[in-house]
Amino acid sequence: MSKSKSKSTKEALAPKCTFRMAVEGTSDVAKGYCHGSQALENADKTAVKLKDKRKVDGSLNIDKETKYLYPNDPRWDYAVGYDDKVFFIEVHPANTSNIPEMKKKKEWLKKWLQSKAPLLDAFPSGNPKFLWAATESGVHISNQASYMRKLAQLGFNPKRPVIIG
Repeated sequence: MSKSKSKSTKEALAPKCTFRMAVEGTSDVAKGYCHGSQALENADKTAVKLKDKRKVDGSLNIDKETKYLYPNDPRWDYAVGYDDKVFFIEVHPANTSNIPEMKKKKEWLKKWLQSKAPLLDAFPSGNPKFLWAATESGVHISNQASYMRKLAQLGFNPKRPVIIG
């Protein structure tokens, strides 16, 4: 057997946790896996740019898949698998007044990942893991130090578009 054939056979036999497996192994969203970036709703597609579409492992509309389970919760929008990593993206207005709401959304997502989606939580994450993609109106957050500090504490740097890759 040739060296390359042996390697490909080993790779084929090796257990591999993919983004799709992580989504399908999460009961709340098991049927929500989408190929490519298809989970992103049309209005949100321009808020997210993928450097290399061939590296997209799939996507998930968390909000859509969990809205009946958690109708009153501040649900997060999307998870995108890219280059064997996961990025969690919220497409949301980026005004100073939206910072507390985004904090609640991130807290909800972290709690949901830990309690309901451990496979997604354990999946290697992009850097940064949580992305705030501004809606069409752009970013309108005061440069005042207190707001910049809040954003830094939350790990957010709102942009339009956010670029993955």
